[in-house]
Amino acid sequence: MNAMKHIIIIASIALSCVPAFAIVDSSFAGTMSADSLYTVDGYLGGGYVYNLSSFPYGVDGLSRNGYNAYARVMWSPNHMLDVGVEFGFTTLYKINPAQKTAVDYTALNAYPIYLVMSMEPINRISISAGFGTAILASVVNDYQTQTAVTTASTSVFLAARYMWPLADKVRLGLEARASTFDRFKDINASFNVVLAYSLIRY
Repeated sequence: MNAMKHIIIIASIALSCVPAFAIVDSSFAGTMSADSLYTVDGYLGGGYVYNLSSFPYGVDGLSRNGYNAYARVMWSPNHMLDVGVEFGFTTLYKINPAQKTAVDYTALNAYPIYLVMSMEPINRISISAGFGTAILASVVNDYQTQTAVTTASTSVFLAARYMWPLADKVRLGLEARASTFDRFKDINASFNVVLAYSLIRY
């Protein structure tokens, strides 16, 4: 049941943002080359992230806000489905107690690696899903030393993206994404700016 709830939440967040991306101008519609059958595209993305998870107890100094960034390479065979690999970083949460304690702050970050599948059912609008693993790094600072403990977690994401062509090989877009990290049942929602460049065409 928890997995199904996660999937429903992810799908709702990602898909509900699609209409908002499909707003502006079609003046560059013909700028992308139609002659290439196969392309390899590189993506850089990053932006604001918010942890949607429910914590079982009150946490003094909890911050759910953070940032994420990723790099992705996608192979597009000019069919419905593109395939690629993504490497990323995201903050999950940070605890900075208001009162003086033995610990200055605690933070949990994730370094995911995904196998990504993407499709573009409507011009400029794409839906993508990623499945993979993440290294979770828990960082504790006790004023004198900083200690990091790592563990592995399965992770998935769903995202919706709208891209504007800027030049023949360059596109800029906005993305809404939801991700889950199963180890500690974390769910992240993120809103990103994405830059894409066509690396290879053949």
